[in-house]
Amino acid sequence: MITAEIWITSAPWGAFSGFVHKIKFANLLKAKDEYARIVDLMERRSEKANDLPKIIQVVGDGSEMTLSLDEIRGIGLCDFALANGEETGVRDAYPNLFKT
Repeated sequence: MITAEIWITSAPWGAFSGFVHKIKFANLLKAKDEYARIVDLMERRSEKANDLPKIIQVVGDGSEMTLSLDEIRGIGLCDFALANGEETGVRDAYPNLFKT
């Protein structure tokens, strides 16, 4: 069962639009570790570290992705248990927003 996703936004330099890659995980702790690894690489990239890999690979339980580190623009982590709990209150307050 998929419990978390990492979303990575990527775009080549000079591009006005980009892509969103979703990597699915069955284990939230594994997703958090992978998220922390990529955030660390992005922080070190902004500090212009010399020992960074050119290509990174993210392997989840439902998908896999290989991407150039220079093309990553943003990253997010979605915990489905937390998101579903927060969505429940919104669904009760605004039922017309959700199609069932």
